[in-house]
Amino acid sequence: MFSADELRRFLRYRYGDEVTPSLPGPTSSPAHLVETACDVLERHSLVDRAFFAALRDERPRRGAEIDAVMKLWDEPQEAVKPFTWSSPEQLAKIQLEALPTHRDRTISARFLVRGAAAARSVAKVLVHRHFGDKPRFLSDESPECASGTGWLIAPTLFITNHHVIAARHDGDPPVAPGDFDRQARSTTLHFDYLAADAQFEPVRAIESVAADPDLDFALLRLPPGDRPPLRLRKRLLERSRDTPLSECVNVLQHPNGEPMRIGLRNNFVVHGDATWLSYLTDTRHGASGSPVCDDDWGVVALHRGHRELTGVSIKLDNVAVRTENYGVQLPAVLEWLRQHAPAVQREIEAAQARL
Repeated sequence: MFSADELRRFLRYRYGDEVTPSLPGPTSSPAHLVETACDVLERHSLVDRAFFAALRDERPRRGAEIDAVMKLWDEPQEAVKPFTWSSPEQLAKIQLEALPTHRDRTISARFLVRGAAAARSVAKVLVHRHFGDKPRFLSDESPECASGTGWLIAPTLFITNHHVIAARHDGDPPVAPGDFDRQARSTTLHFDYLAADAQFEPVRAIESVAADPDLDFALLRLPPGDRPPLRLRKRLLERSRDTPLSECVNVLQHPNGEPMRIGLRNNFVVHGDATWLSYLTDTRHGASGSPVCDDDWGVVALHRGHRELTGVSIKLDNVAVRTENYGVQLPAVLEWLRQHAPAVQREIEAAQARL
């Protein structure tokens, strides 16, 4: 019905800054654009009769199809009848509290306080793409940027994924070492980006001090600031695939470059070994580099991406799970640094000891 460019124009004309800042960049796939647009429209409660009328005005020849979709959307849901007790004997049998799954899933309210504090150390990452020493710009002359997420691991050390700083898409040539360094120096971080209209603090990275594509991490040097680093979990989170789901992890992220969101539903750990951790916590494009935290907000892993789920059968809400998210365990990163960048490793260890 719409090409990618037509959809962008329609949304920009119809909703302006309410929707378009949350859309992915022009190099994203049409499927990713449509998925994000639907998510944003639903989240802002913008799907209504006026929306369908605007679609009909834009595509009058597809009016019958649009009306059919609107009819499905407009059908009233069957009302739920209130339950009434028929006798005092029934009322006497009420159990006022219960653990429906026979496991206590509540956690301390300090979880919320500590989570809010942790969010201060997480930032949206914007990387200005370079090719052959030359910076890329869009048609409106703004910088062509890739986005991700990252966080403070020491007062002036910021960690994210190597592939976030490399900022290459499918079909692009591999990043050259010189371009990687230039992109690291041109990276801008947005701390406190919690809402579309929020005042955030921009911070420009100084340089890359360590990076490894295999473990997929990059460490950037920042100017001095007053934000504390996140605390690293001391014990490795290990789990075999054949044990029941129990441990949970939470992911602070900037999906699609949007204001910070937190994944904490159905957030079970699937597998953990000495190097990698996999989990079911929801993430989206742009979450790469996020801190993967336990319920005490100790960072367990650096989120990398998703992959096909193998070696185990999992259902959540009666839906078979086909993919898992995964990231590199932080002890593996620290061991790499101990071998290849010991001064950086010592700086992180000293900062962690002060927390």
